[in-house]
Amino acid sequence: MKKIILCALLLVPGMAWAEAVKIGGVYYNLVSKIKTAEVTASPNRYSGRVVIPESVTHEGATYRVTSIGDKAFSICRDLTSVSIPASVEKIGQSAFSDCCNLTSVSMGKGVTSIGNWAFSSCRKLTSVSIPDGVECIGSYIFYNCEALKSVTIGNGVTHIGNYAFWSCGSLKSINLPESVDSIGFRAFYGCRSLTSIRIPDKVRGIGESAFTYCEGLNSVTIGSNVSTIGEYTFQFCKGLTSVTIPGSVTTVGKAIFQYCSNLKSVTIEEGVPIIGEAAFQYCTSLTSVNIPNSVTTIGFRAFYGCTGLKSVCFGSGVKEMKSSVFYDCSGLTSISLPECLEAIGEFSFCKCKGLTSVVIPNNVTFIGNAAFSECSGLTSVTIGSGVKRIDSSSFSNCPELTDVFCLAEEVPMVRDDAFEDSYAECATLHVPASAVEAYKVNVPWSGFKQIDILH
Repeated sequence: MKKIILCALLLVPGMAWAEAVKIGGVYYNLVSKIKTAEVTASPNRYSGRVVIPESVTHEGATYRVTSIGDKAFSICRDLTSVSIPASVEKIGQSAFSDCCNLTSVSMGKGVTSIGNWAFSSCRKLTSVSIPDGVECIGSYIFYNCEALKSVTIGNGVTHIGNYAFWSCGSLKSINLPESVDSIGFRAFYGCRSLTSIRIPDKVRGIGESAFTYCEGLNSVTIGSNVSTIGEYTFQFCKGLTSVTIPGSVTTVGKAIFQYCSNLKSVTIEEGVPIIGEAAFQYCTSLTSVNIPNSVTTIGFRAFYGCTGLKSVCFGSGVKEMKSSVFYDCSGLTSISLPECLEAIGEFSFCKCKGLTSVVIPNNVTFIGNAAFSECSGLTSVTIGSGVKRIDSSSFSNCPELTDVFCLAEEVPMVRDDAFEDSYAECATLHVPASAVEAYKVNVPWSGFKQIDILH
């Protein structure tokens, strides 16, 4: 029964799998019922310059050329140029992929759809213009087109797909039209010659690693309605010197500006609630940062290794500081922690050698492991009245520490090594009058040279 059905289907006139017809050097699949033609692959592969006509005639009938089929010109290594007429509406998947000597494509204004991988690995293609009728630049379309210098994107495009311009190393500039509302995963990854980008206001989301390794990028404008910026978006953009993050962004994502070693100025607008994990890690040229009141959480290693960071202005809303936030920010000389802060994570200010004094707000209940360890310039610490627990090595290896002011009337739980190698035996502990005797009998507080009453 299945064989009979298959035979019957093959007899239907104009089906796409009918034998291709060669007309004027180009092969077509003809659909006789609606008189349309689709360009298809040549058994001997196309070469040189190919001009696709708007219509072809076969056995007295005229067919309008409306599409270029999947893989029609794929791996045609001797193809040098192609002219696509206005009659063509669709360019299929991988239509021109791996045409390694293709230098020129003229695309008619009638094109509305371009399939994934359409021009991938066309390594000598230098410029292309996307018509206004195209709505989506799909995944991998210009993947690894390493000679591509210029791209004009039509005003109808709404989406830039995943890997769309991946490793287009010669691409210097691209203007995204106002119609674009999303940018996909690794869309411009490795476009090392790209110098500037403006994200249109309609864009809501920028995909993960969209501009990673765009090393020449020195100017970025992020649209006012962007809410999602994916992880690693601008990682290794070493040419970037300044950036403004609009208040519409719900999270400054993981490693978003990691290793942007020349980033000097960051403006985080009011409205941003979270600074994500490793967001600015190793931004060694960053000298100052203002954290708006809207930020409640600063993520793990957010400013880790920002050795040039000298000042941080905390907004009033920060409640949570994850571990290693300012680890090895050796240029940091002073901090004013927000009053609503509830905990200081482990290694938060470890190796901040420039800090001389620290005041822990009264709302803080916990100071994590090695939070201020190896702060070699630290001379004075004030521990707020709400602190309940101080973890291992919190203030270890702070050899210049001379005064510790602990406001807590109830002696905090402290690991024995909290002040290890900080010469507590040479320092003075200042505590409330009501708690002096309790501190004297509790290790490591009892190890201080002198215990004085707070004034």
